[in-house]
Amino acid sequence: MKQDDKQNQGKPGIRRGWARHAIPLTILMSFVCGVLVLVHIHELLQRVTGSSPDGAMMVGSFWFVGVLVVLMAGSVLLVGRLVQGVIASRTKQIMKLEELRETLEAEVVRRTQGLREEVCAKENMQARFVAAIGLMNDAFLISNENGVIEFVNEKAEQMFGFPMAEMNGMKVSQLVPEQQRDAHDQSMRNYKETGKANVIGKKGRDHGLFARRKDDTEFPVSLLIDKIESDEGVYYTAIIGDLTEKYA
Repeated sequence: MKQDDKQNQGKPGIRRGWARHAIPLTILMSFVCGVLVLVHIHELLQRVTGSSPDGAMMVGSFWFVGVLVVLMAGSVLLVGRLVQGVIASRTKQIMKLEELRETLEAEVVRRTQGLREEVCAKENMQARFVAAIGLMNDAFLISNENGVIEFVNEKAEQMFGFPMAEMNGMKVSQLVPEQQRDAHDQSMRNYKETGKANVIGKKGRDHGLFARRKDDTEFPVSLLIDKIESDEGVYYTAIIGDLTEKYA
């Protein structure tokens, strides 16, 4: 096949010549076939009737066959052109769809790669964040808008005596003594109204904030509240310092 293609490429005029004369040759062959059929029909009529058709009838028949062949050839040519136009139009549409598909695939690959890089960056950032939080000397908590704890560090586990798995899902108010919950709620309201992340609980043992351990013992603490706004909602962070040694 490749050798034939090379030979045809070397003689492009041969292909175009055959294509150029294909329609006239088809019309001529059709006309000849029609004439032969007409002559055969006249011979059959002569055998059956015993009389031969006159010359005018023969000429009229030949003209009829010629016009019929030309009309048939023109119809075939017209239909062929229409089919060729439809095929060319469909081919262009298919090529455009193929280009669009390739463009969409490239865009999907690009966005997928971007998302992977973004996820990796976030995972690395989270890993560094967790590592930094783990080195803190104070307890660190993250709670949602409803006051439900969603993250604690190891220092919080040591300070409050609750396992980390148990603290996740607890209400923040469970870490506050019952008599101090009003003060805690007031400090949260003040923060929401003013947005000031002031340290609370440094007024001394008798006027500061207290927290509650798992064994119900109470101890004085300092509290620093901050807010994080994200696409997933609003969260609050709390840095809690144990002031037991300071006021011992």
